[in-house]
Amino acid sequence: MAKKNINNVIHCVTRLRFYLKDDTQANEDELTHLTGVLSVANAGGQYQIVIGAAVEDIYKEVISQMDLSDDQSNIMETAGTLSEDSTSFERIKHSGDQLIEIITGSVMPIINLLADSGIIKSLLAVLTASNLVSATGNVYLIVSAMADAVFYFLPILIGFNAAKRLGGNPLLTAVIGGIIIHPTVLEAANNDLNILSIGTFSFPYVACFLWHY
Repeated sequence: MAKKNINNVIHCVTRLRFYLKDDTQANEDELTHLTGVLSVANAGGQYQIVIGAAVEDIYKEVISQMDLSDDQSNIMETAGTLSEDSTSFERIKHSGDQLIEIITGSVMPIINLLADSGIIKSLLAVLTASNLVSATGNVYLIVSAMADAVFYFLPILIGFNAAKRLGGNPLLTAVIGGIIIHPTVLEAANNDLNILSIGTFSFPYVACFLWHY
């Protein structure tokens, strides 16, 4: 695939995901015969190359050859472009593709952390159920906190990644995520308090309450 045909490239746990200007220019037969490539798929507006565990190393090499940093790749044009004579359906589909790309780009960088945390929590459950580890011991408390940290601070992590994807201020959105999980805000949500009221309309701490649970 020529660099000039690539709008953007991101990756998930196992796949390189290319946004191409013209996906008919991709040489699928050549790609499938490359060493390390398991398969190729074209779905959801993305040209996906299934690689496996080595995907992150290959991704870094790809953006290096494109003379981009990881941050620059995050804010490149995505989901293709629309022509002036695009139909309403094409415009709606394009907007949907952009939304999916933003969600994917915000969550994918921490998928490995979420998976690792889940595995740690499962191992702790097995160890405590078999009485090999005490649920009140220091080792359990520290390891459990390590696993819980990713889930607890998820709004901060997602906000940070989303800002990088959209070209915003990652630190500002991280602070906004921190506000959502602040103990005072969570307590207000638990007590069914409102953020503010305008006339007969009240705005409760719904998002914070849902996140807490």
